[in-house]
Amino acid sequence: MIMTHIDKNTLKHIGVCYIGAFLGLYGLSFVAGCAVTKEWCDSKDKGNHWCWYDIAADCLGMALGTLTHRLVFGSWVWF
Repeated sequence: MIMTHIDKNTLKHIGVCYIGAFLGLYGLSFVAGCAVTKEWCDSKDKGNHWCWYDIAADCLGMALGTLTHRLVFGSWVWF
C-alpha cells in the first residue's frame, strides 16, 4: 500500500522550492540548503518529525522550477 502525505506544509515546500528555482536564487544549492534547513526546523517543533515526503516535495519543486526557468529564460539554473 502506497501512503501519500500531502498537507499545507508539503505544498509550502513545493511552492517555495519552485519559486526559488524559477527565479534562480543563488542556484539550486542555495534552494536545497534552505529546504533541508526548513525541514530540520520543522522536525524540532513539538509534535513534529523529520519527513522524507517533504524532502521529496522539495526536489519536485526544484525540478519543476528549473524546467520552467529553462522554458522562460532559455538557460539552466546551475550557479
